[in-house]
Amino acid sequence: MRNSNKYKSLVVFLFFSTIFIAAGCNDMDKPTIDTSGEDFILSFTVNGQEGTIDNVNKTVTVFMPVGTDLTCLAPVFVLSDGAQSNIPSGSTVDFTMPVIFKITNGNTYIDYTVTVKCYEAVITSFTLTDTGGTQYTGVIDDENLTITVYLTMGTDVTRLKVNYTLSDLSECTPATGSTLDFTEPVEFTVTNHGVEAVYTVTALATDMPVTAFIGTAATVSALSDEEKAAAEWMLANVPRAEYISMQDIISGAVVLDPGQVKALWWHLDYDDWPSQGWDSRDAIKTYYANGGSLFLSRYACKYINDVYQIALDEKEPNAKSRYDVAQVLQSPLGFIVDDAGHAVFEGMSAEPGEEIFLIDTGFATTNCQVDWNIWDYPDHSLEGWELETGGKRLAYEADDGNKTAIVEFPATTSTAGRVILVGTGGFEWNIANDGDNGYSANRIQLTENILNYLTGIEN
Repeated sequence: MRNSNKYKSLVVFLFFSTIFIAAGCNDMDKPTIDTSGEDFILSFTVNGQEGTIDNVNKTVTVFMPVGTDLTCLAPVFVLSDGAQSNIPSGSTVDFTMPVIFKITNGNTYIDYTVTVKCYEAVITSFTLTDTGGTQYTGVIDDENLTITVYLTMGTDVTRLKVNYTLSDLSECTPATGSTLDFTEPVEFTVTNHGVEAVYTVTALATDMPVTAFIGTAATVSALSDEEKAAAEWMLANVPRAEYISMQDIISGAVVLDPGQVKALWWHLDYDDWPSQGWDSRDAIKTYYANGGSLFLSRYACKYINDVYQIALDEKEPNAKSRYDVAQVLQSPLGFIVDDAGHAVFEGMSAEPGEEIFLIDTGFATTNCQVDWNIWDYPDHSLEGWELETGGKRLAYEADDGNKTAIVEFPATTSTAGRVILVGTGGFEWNIANDGDNGYSANRIQLTENILNYLTGIEN
């Protein structure tokens, strides 16, 4: 019996030993994943200029003296122990646009976005607030170093509170928060590491019509990036422009009066039906019926249907598409003009059948199109589409002559306002380095023309 028990014990020992060894062998066959290293940029300098490292947002920003050639710079940097960069320290880099540095350590990595730019002395936003608390946004002209603030007629210009923002590291006098007399233009001097710019600010009391950007968010800052970029441009560049939240329209905090606000612009960036768009419909329909004009772009074009009841067939555009992720253009993106004499194309040197570009080659776009395909209408014809919808095509897509790009809906009654829709894919505002986009001026000119046309201002 004793020998039998010893035998059984030996068998059990060998069995579990075999399992242990096999398990050990299997572990040895598995690839080793090294996650012990860190992937941080510890220091970063360019020509002796030390960069600011943000390890939360994974960015590095370096400011250079004015006039530095950004196309040929050799950054020197230090990384975490054992880390490596896809662009080695000391390499020559073109920093005219932000550059991604991939830092790896073992099997982990972090992408840093490195931006190098020259010091600049710029006022990036400017507002004046009157004694009653009404705030007015200034129109900034960086080329001529002027800022014009349009005030309501009768505003006391002798006591206006100043608020502004500046380019990074800049300083300015008079100080933001000051209360000043703007009976005469006031000069603001901006300095930044030896760079100086003197802006002349003029406050004008005028009866120029008010235009408003409307959105589903309570504030401009809470809008989506695309919508916010369009709204911020309008507030900074269109005289007496303001932002109105749809929630304020719904609650009655804001009453849309065409005698006060001549036109509304809604630039919607997602193919959905937000509740605010539905709940504010009656107020906007009344506004339009009483003479208020509408500028609808991107997915806001859909509201021409039975919500706003402006299209005769009360249907939305039937040709909607966009890229899931922004793609880099291999050729310029634009539209082709139908009616070159229309006011919305003023100053754009357009001819019938001629393409006007909005985004240049090499820039990324989602190419969001919200158009009508006229092929689906009677006789597959433009005339059939116009008769059924009541719209007038002003331009069509360059890549498809059957698709509308810019459309006008003339007033449906003697008291109604005007309506312009821009559904073309090139009408995009949140474009990285848009200042380098050779055709951004066309998008701005088109927008200014549309707003002037809707408010009755002569170009």
